[in-house]
Amino acid sequence: MLMASLLSLALLMSAAPGPALAQDSPDPAFFNPRPDQADLELPMPCGLRMAFRAVAVPAAGYLGDLEVRQGFSGPNAMGFVDRPFESFLASSFRLENMNPPYRDKAAASLGDRAGDQLFLMGKYEVSVGQWQAVMEGCGVLGPGSEMPKTGFSRTEVDDFVSRYEAWLARNDRPALLSFTPDPKYVGIIRLPTEAEWEYAARGGHMVAAAERDLEPLFPNPGQMSLSQFAFFSDESGPREGPLPIGSLAPNPLGLHDTAGNVAELILDNYRLSYDRRLHGPEGGLLVKGGGFRDGGGDILPGKRRELPSHSRTGATRSPDLGLRLALSAPNTPGSGRLSVLSGEFRELEAREGTAGGPQAPSGEPPAAGPMSLEAIMSLGATARIGAMAPLLESEGQKAALASLLDDFAEFDQLKAADLASQAESGFHAALYAAYGIRDTSLRRVRVHDSIRREESLIEHKEKALDLTGSKAERAAIAEEVAQSRGKVAELEGDMVDLEVAMARQFAYYKASLQNLTGLDVELLAREVNAASESFKGQDSYSRGMSNALNVVKRDIGDILSNRGHLITLEAVAVPLPK
Repeated sequence: MLMASLLSLALLMSAAPGPALAQDSPDPAFFNPRPDQADLELPMPCGLRMAFRAVAVPAAGYLGDLEVRQGFSGPNAMGFVDRPFESFLASSFRLENMNPPYRDKAAASLGDRAGDQLFLMGKYEVSVGQWQAVMEGCGVLGPGSEMPKTGFSRTEVDDFVSRYEAWLARNDRPALLSFTPDPKYVGIIRLPTEAEWEYAARGGHMVAAAERDLEPLFPNPGQMSLSQFAFFSDESGPREGPLPIGSLAPNPLGLHDTAGNVAELILDNYRLSYDRRLHGPEGGLLVKGGGFRDGGGDILPGKRRELPSHSRTGATRSPDLGLRLALSAPNTPGSGRLSVLSGEFRELEAREGTAGGPQAPSGEPPAAGPMSLEAIMSLGATARIGAMAPLLESEGQKAALASLLDDFAEFDQLKAADLASQAESGFHAALYAAYGIRDTSLRRVRVHDSIRREESLIEHKEKALDLTGSKAERAAIAEEVAQSRGKVAELEGDMVDLEVAMARQFAYYKASLQNLTGLDVELLAREVNAASESFKGQDSYSRGMSNALNVVKRDIGDILSNRGHLITLEAVAVPLPK
């Protein structure tokens, strides 16, 4: 009887859900093939780990948020799908909510951003091994465990996330943050939101805001090719499957495979992009980043794609759709945070004068009903005219007002076209000026090299002069030295002329950049993307223009970030060899 009971207990334990076995020293390729000091490795079943990177959100307090630009405006953008829009990003925990040793590692990696709001983003796409460790147990780990997990349904993702979060709560609760004085609250493991994902994919706090907005991918100062960062289908043909996690170079934040390899599932449902905002209706699954089946234009961070969660044949499962995890926190983790939020809200009310209740944003009239004359006069010009309509009694007056509004709308269209023209002409003026500076500086390099060669010849001939006894030979060598000195003098004159020309070109370049300061970032981003497409070739002119484009993108970012003092001739020109 006792033996039967023990046997029954053993069978029940073997059938219990969740991983129960441990694995000694699993292959790091399954979870962190490219370790780094900035990694925050949270434990997993079977001895595996989940590597995260701390992402800073520079926003004040807990009620502050960061306005970010999302979407894509390149040549292959679909207006109502990819059109850029503004959103707001924030997080609900800070360094003080992290526990040792995670807090110390995060502080070291964040530097002067350590006081900002934070969230954690998975360094890699979730691997097969990590999925198996949570969902199936340790015995299944082996070849193929280093590949990104694909072929799941949306409900299976929810189950995976729930199981992993519960396992962490049982086995390493400090990894899930802590909140004083309410220790029962912990952090949240989940999929990233679209704003979190795109912000991190573009480089997060490691990239200046203006550069994040302008770059279709992220800044690439080393001029690495896209294929060094991303695995996608190019001119050589379609790819048959993804690479193991972490096979290619990371982005500036240290995240791998945010472009290509496998697309990534997002927490948000899909919504269209319309009028610089997301459209109302919630749709199917939102997918970002593109996969190995996609071309280079479809793997950029701003691109967006919708998949149905189910079809007639069942749940959607795709061989090129993966996932990446994020770690965040509740917005109101107990009485301590509620007290802080209340204090911040009172300060905002006092500063903004909203203690009497919410008010309509400046420039927008209320949805219905006539406004007081005082309220109307506080609006912008076009909104002010529109708000006057309910105050008019005569149909003729209303018709005249409607005609005036049409005139304003036409004016707005003309103004938008004029601004687009300004962006195009101003951007190209800066681009060709940068190209001119770099071309002139290359000529300066060639003249500099010629001077060094002549000086070397002079040195060599003067040594020969000392060793020559014949008067005729000495006279001939002296004549050659004199000719070389004449060439050097002529070349030095050329150097002066080239440097004067570069100084003039740089003054024009700097003025061209200053003319861009009042223009909309979306217009400039559109010009940058169009130029990137135009100069993708490998001929010398395309390479030269591409190098000039990288300089202009960097300097526009500095201008828009009020760092124009960093733009120097030396930073634009091709440097002289040392």
